[in-house]
Amino acid sequence: EPCHTLSEYAHNIDKYVSDNTKFVFLPGTHYLDTGFRVSNVSSLVLLGDNSSLPKLSSRVVCNSSAAMVAITGVSQLFISTLEVTSCGENVSVSIEEAEYFTLASFHLLNSKTLSIYNSTALLEDTNFTNNTGTGCGGSVRIEYSNVTITGTN
Repeated sequence: EPCHTLSEYAHNIDKYVSDNTKFVFLPGTHYLDTGFRVSNVSSLVLLGDNSSLPKLSSRVVCNSSAAMVAITGVSQLFISTLEVTSCGENVSVSIEEAEYFTLASFHLLNSKTLSIYNSTALLEDTNFTNNTGTGCGGSVRIEYSNVTITGTN
């Protein structure tokens, strides 16, 4: 499969995402101009390529108020070595009905809310900086290690 822009994948999500989909973000900045919405797949991996320095060399920058990441009904979700910045008019990252998900070496910067609903999560080496807030609802279980939340309203 050839590489496309992140916005191309987001605009045609049903074409590119099915059960057991893995996105590898090459080092650099990836711009998102719309919602990246994935639902009802068994497994989804969003992985930044950390083969070069610095460790978080893959960055998703939202360049529209409509841009955000919404993941619903995914059994196994893994997001690692990725930075997401300046996303969302109301919600930046929303994870709902995830049977189990992991955020590892994940940074959410200068964005709106991270929302987690009816999900079980493991957060490792995760940083939330200068965001509007974090919300949880329904049945949520979170295990964590080395999580930093700074400058959040």
